[in-house]
Amino acid sequence: MPSQGTGANVDPRSLKPSIDLATVIELLAQAISPSSNQANPNQLNPRGMQLFEFDEKQNKRLRISTSAVMYRLIFTRQFQEAFNPAPGGGFIQNLSMPSYGNRSRVGGCLSDGNATKLPGAIDRLMAAIDQALNTAVPSDSLLSTLLLDQAEQQLQELGKKVNTSLRNMPNTANLVPIAFQAGDTKDNKSIATVISARERVENTDYFEQMCSAATEYLENELDNDEDDVNSSIATLKAEKDREDSQIQRFLNFIDDEALSRVRLTISFRIMEAIAENARSSNDSDYQLLVEYVNRILILVESAQEEDYTVDLTAHFGS
Repeated sequence: MPSQGTGANVDPRSLKPSIDLATVIELLAQAISPSSNQANPNQLNPRGMQLFEFDEKQNKRLRISTSAVMYRLIFTRQFQEAFNPAPGGGFIQNLSMPSYGNRSRVGGCLSDGNATKLPGAIDRLMAAIDQALNTAVPSDSLLSTLLLDQAEQQLQELGKKVNTSLRNMPNTANLVPIAFQAGDTKDNKSIATVISARERVENTDYFEQMCSAATEYLENELDNDEDDVNSSIATLKAEKDREDSQIQRFLNFIDDEALSRVRLTISFRIMEAIAENARSSNDSDYQLLVEYVNRILILVESAQEEDYTVDLTAHFGS
């Protein structure tokens, strides 16, 4: 506004603070595993330690050494150059330091170019972690040794040691056992004529629920303004439309693989119930049925501990 003796006062709007998250993820993916000339799990120097180390012989523990990854990340030349505090550079960009006694929060806004680079960087980070885990634990059967008996009791004991309350709240599904009418199976011509499972799938758009929850969190918990919320939701929708993105894989898992696993579990329960009812019969056909169901259940259980290779070309051709 014009003022006497001073002319006009101009208050330019400063640039909005932002974070360069994509570069962090890219460099973090490179730091997951040590280079070939650094790798040495027996030395104490974190520069050569692996992210995962499995103690198979003594303690049966999987050690996760995040300090080794952070050491490799922070002391790399690329990291120091990328996040050297300078105008237009660094991890946090365009940040005006708050005055004494005040506090400033930064987050929710990505630097230019991050929206396109970040999805690919996250995929490479996930692949690097998967590779490191597969190197440390080459067999799935080794992971089964990490399972605990009486997990809820173990969780309570761990909570007492750290003076906190840890609650075990697994997601559960209700499985109703199958029951047959009482009677002698020898007088019946068949074990069962038709057995079906009733399935109810809610017609729910999981992605819309995810967006609604994210909007509510950004508005109420982080106190973001409407423009920031709309920008975040738009980025989320763009990631959903990107082929083979993490969100796309998650939604496909819910719609396809998750339901398939539930249906397969129900099918096995039906087979078990039929075999149990047929077990009391002396008919040879019924005993063959029981043996067949047992072989299938044993095969499925063993497949969870070791991999099987099936050559379908031997019967069906190449």
